[in-house]
Amino acid sequence: MTVVQTCLEKITDAKCQVLANLANFAYDPVNYVYIRDVGVLDIFLYVIKNETNTQLLHFATAGICNLCIDPLNADYILRNSGLKPLLALLRINNTDIVTDTITTLIYLSNQQTKSKITIPEVVQIMQDLKMSESGNLANLATIFLQDICGIY
Repeated sequence: MTVVQTCLEKITDAKCQVLANLANFAYDPVNYVYIRDVGVLDIFLYVIKNETNTQLLHFATAGICNLCIDPLNADYILRNSGLKPLLALLRINNTDIVTDTITTLIYLSNQQTKSKITIPEVVQIMQDLKMSESGNLANLATIFLQDICGIY
């Protein structure tokens, strides 16, 4: 391994550690104001729009999932083009990322966003995930189809 590869690996590890800590920090509603004030949501959104590293994507989607319960955070995610990259993450081959993404989409779904979230491609993905060997994915896909799409 070259010096450059070693440095890049250390940088990636540091990014993962920081994102993991921020995602955990985002779990507590007491921290929502601080998170908004310092731009943590922007970091998470940057990662889901630009990164390919699954660890980074996992921590970013977990953080977004933790934060989107708050209406101000949900609005921020939607106003800052967070929906399209979230929808794209449904196709990734990582159970944790897809689980966090489905949960986020459920929380983000409302009268204004429903038509953007329940597009045929997403419904098909959810129908496929409903048959997943992962109980969590199958259950979340079923909930999404029933509660968000009205498909029983």
